[in-house]
Amino acid sequence: GGWQGGWFYHKDNTKTLRSKEDLVNRYYDTAGRNTNMLIGVVINPDGLVPTEDVTRMKEFGDEIKKRFKNAIKSTKGKKKELVLKLKKGTAINHVILEEGIKDGERIRDFEILGLINNRWVSLRKGSCVGHKFIAKFTTKEVDAVKLIVKKSVGTPSIKRMSVYNIK
Repeated sequence: GGWQGGWFYHKDNTKTLRSKEDLVNRYYDTAGRNTNMLIGVVINPDGLVPTEDVTRMKEFGDEIKKRFKNAIKSTKGKKKELVLKLKKGTAINHVILEEGIKDGERIRDFEILGLINNRWVSLRKGSCVGHKFIAKFTTKEVDAVKLIVKKSVGTPSIKRMSVYNIK
C-alpha cells in the first residue's frame, strides 16, 4: 500500500495502510482547505496497484460521496453577504463554500453564521475559500446560514454555499 508516503513498493506496506477515518480527516485538511490531497499510491512488481490500496481507496471514495452527495440546501451569489434560509430548527454540522475562481481567488476574510433563536451565532471563520472550504462544527439547529465576506479583492463570487448534516 502506498498511503504511507513512500515512493516505492514494499511487501509489508499494508501494515501501515492509512485507515478510512484518517483519510477522511486528511481530506478535510487538504481538499477542504483549497489544496490537493496527495494520496501517493505505489505500484507493485506486477505493475498493479495493490489490492489492499484499491479496497481502501474505494472505501474512502464511498465515504466522501456519502457525506457530500446530498446537501440540505444550497445557494450562490456575487456579493459580500449571502443568506441561505432553512426550515426552522434545521440540524447542520457542515457548510461547504466554493468560490468562483475564474477571475482569481478574491476572499481574504470571512465568517459563517447560523441563525439560532433569532440571533446570529458564529459557526466558523476563515481567510481563504478558493476552490473549496469545508467548515465542520458540532451540530447546531439553525433557521438560516449567513456568509459575511469581511475582506476581499473585488466582489466575491460564491459559486456554491451548501449546508449538510453528516452523521
